[in-house]
Amino acid sequence: MRIRHLVLAALVAAALPARAQNCGANGTHTLTTGVGPGSLSVCVDGYGSYGSAHGVGRNLMFNTCDFNRPDPTTFQSAVRFVSVSAGQAQWLTMSNTYPPPGNAPLPPPVLQGVPTPTSWVTAWTIGPFGFRLTQSVCGPDTDCGSTLRQVFQIRNGSDVSHELCLARYADTDLGPAANDRAGAAAELMSLLPTPLPPFRPSDEHVFAFDQTDFAESACAITAEGLDALDRPALSAGFEVGAWPSVLNALASMGCAALTRTIQNDANHDLLVFPPEAAYDVSLGIGVRMRIAPAETVVYTTRTRLMRRGPRGTRDLSSIAMSGNTNANPGPLADVLRVNGSAGGPDRTVNIALNAPIVVAVDTPPGGPDPSIAWLFLDLGSPTNGSLIGHPIGADAADWFLATSPPLPPIFFGTAAFPSFFGGGGCALPGVSLAIYRTGVPAFGLPAGLPSPLSVTLQGLIFDLSNTNLLHVGLTNAVRVNIGIP
Repeated sequence: MRIRHLVLAALVAAALPARAQNCGANGTHTLTTGVGPGSLSVCVDGYGSYGSAHGVGRNLMFNTCDFNRPDPTTFQSAVRFVSVSAGQAQWLTMSNTYPPPGNAPLPPPVLQGVPTPTSWVTAWTIGPFGFRLTQSVCGPDTDCGSTLRQVFQIRNGSDVSHELCLARYADTDLGPAANDRAGAAAELMSLLPTPLPPFRPSDEHVFAFDQTDFAESACAITAEGLDALDRPALSAGFEVGAWPSVLNALASMGCAALTRTIQNDANHDLLVFPPEAAYDVSLGIGVRMRIAPAETVVYTTRTRLMRRGPRGTRDLSSIAMSGNTNANPGPLADVLRVNGSAGGPDRTVNIALNAPIVVAVDTPPGGPDPSIAWLFLDLGSPTNGSLIGHPIGADAADWFLATSPPLPPIFFGTAAFPSFFGGGGCALPGVSLAIYRTGVPAFGLPAGLPSPLSVTLQGLIFDLSNTNLLHVGLTNAVRVNIGIP
């Protein structure tokens, strides 16, 4: 743990009353998914905040999958609640470690029902708003991870409508700052020119991970909102930056601080590695909502701890190149073809120099028809040795590929969009090649290429059979060898 964390945690622990050190007293409760690889345990307060800065025993502990030991993961995590129209700005926490305005620690909330090791319900009032918070945990799952889910139901008790901003802030501590990595997945619907229905809640999320400590664990956070008619709320965006910049920005600006940017992301790939990062990563993500008199809206955050990437000697490159189109109900479907072929078992199409190159995408078996595919191209031929672990995968096959030696991905969203919290799949980093609507003529190079070249193609595709929030799947990949025996 960093020196500043040790010092601040010690000062906070000394300043807090003794009863705050024991979880279960003074408005706190321990939620746990048990013991063993992939389990978590966290001492939350009744407002959904936690972290080592809040006092001894308040960290979120994750039992790392490879070392099978509980490790601390979080310095601070709390929700920032702002309603300018109602004159409210408050950190939802009993801790005194957050910046003003609205940083006065809240009193213990009202207990609702009987707490269990996996669920806790509390209630409180701020101004005209009544809150009911259900906190629960689930796991460990087959991906060697566990999830903390926090659902805020908010009722407007006034006779006028109000605009709300709710943003989850987290300062993760997965390792020394010099090893911090971070990234984000922007909202896919905002990036496609003609999004197809059904329109679903945003799968926008932020994550932090460390490649050298805690067995390459990762922490990812998503935020979703539903209005009084159960329609998705407007995403307020995300922010990734150095401590305490995101913290102070949320305190002073609320959701205006969430500009969908990552500090030092020089190549705009939504991912930072040292030396790009080289800072103590902190994360913010939120939603905006409008609430009418007597209406209730719902704000949900999910914090998932998991292993950054699977281990073992399986041929992961072949798994990655299969994609996950039609994974539910199955079997997997090949939809990306080059010169009419998906490449067979080795996913390879050989083309002679100066021969035509034609790329086409089939409609997924589960629809929609037509569908939209976003194709990417990566130089080289991926191998098992050049795989880079996907930090936010939802299953053991979630990887993205890179050339050997690995090159930084030009667009990381290919791996991030369809995977977090369901959907699975694998993807290639690479150059955005084209947005393609199925059912129109194929495209390519009629005259071919005069010089040898090896590339790999893969894409995102709308696939109604896919179970993630956006119904986005990954096509199969095709390795194309041009003029190479």
